[in-house]
Amino acid sequence: MNIARVKLHVFIPVFLLFFSYTFGVASNALGDKPLLFRVAILLVCASLLLLVKVKINLVKLAGLLCLLIFFISYFINSNAVLLLNFIYLSVILYYFYVTDVDKDDLLASAFYASYAVILLYILYSLTVGIDLSPVVIGDRTRYYFGFVNPNKVGIVAFSLIILTITFLIKRNPFLGFALCMPFLAAIILSGSRTALYSLCVFLLISCVSQYHFRFILKKFIVVTPLLFLACSLLLNYYHNDNYLNNILSNRPLDIHNFLSTLNSNNYVFGANSDGFRVDNSYLLSYFSVGPLGWIFFIFFLAKAVRQDLSRVDVAFIYSMFAYGFMEGVLVRVEFPIILYFYYLIFGRISKKPKIEA
Repeated sequence: MNIARVKLHVFIPVFLLFFSYTFGVASNALGDKPLLFRVAILLVCASLLLLVKVKINLVKLAGLLCLLIFFISYFINSNAVLLLNFIYLSVILYYFYVTDVDKDDLLASAFYASYAVILLYILYSLTVGIDLSPVVIGDRTRYYFGFVNPNKVGIVAFSLIILTITFLIKRNPFLGFALCMPFLAAIILSGSRTALYSLCVFLLISCVSQYHFRFILKKFIVVTPLLFLACSLLLNYYHNDNYLNNILSNRPLDIHNFLSTLNSNNYVFGANSDGFRVDNSYLLSYFSVGPLGWIFFIFFLAKAVRQDLSRVDVAFIYSMFAYGFMEGVLVRVEFPIILYFYYLIFGRISKKPKIEA
């Protein structure tokens, strides 16, 4: 393993973001301090920019400012927290771009930062002690591992497995396989079906033939988020279906409770989802940034797939699309895999001879 690939100006913000989620949001060990971490990370990035040689392209800087103004224009109608997430994500991705980070740099830092945080959490758990007893929810027995709910166990374990496979499996297959096993067990014990299904999507697409890989890459990846958005809206019409509500943990009913409060203007100018349980990245993002924001995303997704994305990259993108259908992970910023997901779409895929932001 080439540890020298890790760049501190990438590792530090990724580590701090995942640390704030694991110890703040997931385990509630930090109380209300995760917001302070976000501010601190921006200050750290600003400080690190002084130590890294960069060449600012005024046109692309103006593009970032226009994007931020666009997001701010949706504050009146949309969920302010989600919009702040998109603004924060844009700034962090621009920081990576301007400091000449490519996907391999980010992947390496994400891998080491994630394991550093998990090791700290294990040490913390051994020090303070956590309740490892199961919780029975209906007819399901689920383990929390000190987190506030089992779904957070699922996304954290899923993140570690994906990063391990993506970064380590070709470098050291035996070690990669060994590291994945405890996190796979954590997913199963937590009962997080979304994490398990999304992992299956990742493994399945990773193993398809080269012909099917090219077919999937060119024909379907761009329309996949649109199909998921359409399916998400369609669930509204099945909110009284007991079978669907049972297998989807009442998501059709939750979606109906939210959509039934909207008018036609909300589908253009956004809507505030605060106070509603909407575990769906597509609806949350659509009503946060509107159709224009989605057009922007699809445009760059189409541009990204024409670049040198590997089979594993494509499998990873599809697995994140699948995860986003059942959880709001794609509108969060704390996970290293979310940063990697968006950087594959918006950032530098490979090295360029000059640093140009």
